Amino acid sequence: MATINSKGTTSTTAADTTKSASTAETAKSTVTKTAETVKPAAEKAAPAAKPVEEKTAAKPAAEKAPAAEAEKSSVKKAAAAVKSSAKKTASKAKTAVKKTASKAKETVTKVKAATTKNVSANIFVQYAGNEVLTKDVLERAKEAYIAEGHSASGIKSVQIYMKPEENAAYYVINNTAGKINLF
Repeated sequence: MATINSKGTTSTTAADTTKSASTAETAKSTVTKTAETVKPAAEKAAPAAKPVEEKTAAKPAAEKAPAAEAEKSSVKKAAAAVKSSAKKTASKAKTAVKKTASKAKETVTKVKAATTKNVSANIFVQYAGNEVLTKDVLERAKEAYIAEGHSASGIKSVQIYMKPEENAAYYVINNTAGKINLF
């Protein structure tokens, strides 16, 4: 039996220790005997349990086959639904793109028509009671260039400088300079 001394710690007697040791030995021998009895019984039961395990293992596989096929068919149906949905969406998108493209073409055509209208422009130069059209000055400069012996088909660039105070238009055609009367 354990007793508490004046320091607050427990102390046991030799008789208590001997009693505990014999109880431990008894428990140990009981466990060993039980293990020896259970072991042969478990060995005998093991072969009998194997066919049950095999039947149980085989049964879920057989049950799984119809479930797997049902799942496969549902997956195929879902895939077919997704494909048809994708085709419909692609068709709608294609139609929308065609409509947008045709509207864009119409808009471009309208803009081109609006910008390509021929606008008649006449630019006049007036000075000291005289007046001349700039396109007439251009034509006279070309005539003067051709009169000098150059060909009309060889004209690539034309610059004209008009000085109404001198009644003169200076031209440079294909790097060849000349002067004509402005008015």
